[in-house]
Amino acid sequence: MDTITFPEINAAEIILTLTEETVMDGDWENHFMVISFGDVIVYRMQVIFEYFEEFLEIGEQLKIVYGSKLSDIKLEVNGFLLYGDSVRAFFYVESFIKSIQGNRDYSILNSSEPKNK
Repeated sequence: MDTITFPEINAAEIILTLTEETVMDGDWENHFMVISFGDVIVYRMQVIFEYFEEFLEIGEQLKIVYGSKLSDIKLEVNGFLLYGDSVRAFFYVESFIKSIQGNRDYSILNSSEPKNK
């Protein structure tokens, strides 16, 4: 996969959202995965059924670019296109999301606690 340029996000914590978009082209449905940060589209790609492997590849690049600031990717999809009929897909995606959630900076939520205990 080619290197992708993602937009710069100036935030202490980055929580992205994965959604899907369907665009009609005559009688044909074109499906896209859209990864966004609020109103900013970070990545958009046309996908086909069972695109979880593509999502994981993009996710790994997001981890590299955004580093420890990336603390979650919320999945706002029905799962049919993402997982398809692959039993393993759900577990791979969930494992990946959990690896990102391990980056969450809880000091932002509890800023009154001392950082050095």
